[in-house]
Amino acid sequence: MYILKEQPEDFIVKEQALKVPKDQGTYAYYFLKKKNYTTLKAIQIIANAWNIPQKYMGFAGNKDKIAVTEQMISIKDGPSRNLEQKEISLTFLGRGDERINLGDLQGNAFVITVRNFESKSDLHPAKLLNFFDEQRFGKDGNNSTIGKALLKKQFKQALELMNNRSLNSYLENHPNDYVGALRLLPKKLLKLYVHSFQSYLWNTVVKTLLDQGAVLEKVPLYSFDTEFSERNLEVIYEKLMAEEGVSPRDFIMTSLPDITPSTVLRDVYMEAAGFSCSYAADELHEGRWKCVLAFILPPGSYATMVVKQLF
Repeated sequence: MYILKEQPEDFIVKEQALKVPKDQGTYAYYFLKKKNYTTLKAIQIIANAWNIPQKYMGFAGNKDKIAVTEQMISIKDGPSRNLEQKEISLTFLGRGDERINLGDLQGNAFVITVRNFESKSDLHPAKLLNFFDEQRFGKDGNNSTIGKALLKKQFKQALELMNNRSLNSYLENHPNDYVGALRLLPKKLLKLYVHSFQSYLWNTVVKTLLDQGAVLEKVPLYSFDTEFSERNLEVIYEKLMAEEGVSPRDFIMTSLPDITPSTVLRDVYMEAAGFSCSYAADELHEGRWKCVLAFILPPGSYATMVVKQLF
């Protein structure tokens, strides 16, 4: 059985940024290098260190926790200096007129070490399925469960699942103000929960269609305004939604309008550009081989999915 992410250095991610820093601008741009933190957790640590609201901070993608990752972030009116924290390095790059938002990147370059192989094998990635992987869903699928509760306006249940100490403290002083408690969280985190449930629906629908022999290129993530080009796709979504007890109107978040999801088309297949593979003796497992993979993926695609399909 192969081993992935045995140590953070086995999973290196370098974001290919779109923004070009200059001398002036409302937003300060920084190079963030981190290890053993999700991007959201690193952002929280930086915000606390500089006493800056998290809503002032922007990034293009939430990078893996058990990894060494590099990406660009923006801070509205951020300081022109660097920051060093435990396993977090923030380097000031310059300024710009635009905030960095989710998806503002060309792609991600990966160097991944997969360990514990008995022998070498030739790897030639062909059509790789572009499924969302477990990082999107959280431990035991908790993120998608919270997202579903948010969509169904079951805010008390969503907060219980989060079990956030600060939010629990808020509710002790403001009983039943569940929306008020949720508004204390970064919008990016709330959106992540909702997107996680959308991703679960997408994975399930795409797998169902592929199992039926359907030929697919793009499939939408479901929202209240989704328009379907194929009746079969719409029927499968409707059946799954009924099984989940979710309706199209549930995707309209009147109490939390900033996290109302929109329809996005997602490619069913992804390409691992510039793919290379090399084997060497595995220094962590005597008598075994390690495989070092290098490739580039488009935004929103999961390198762990590449590994799973290769091996």
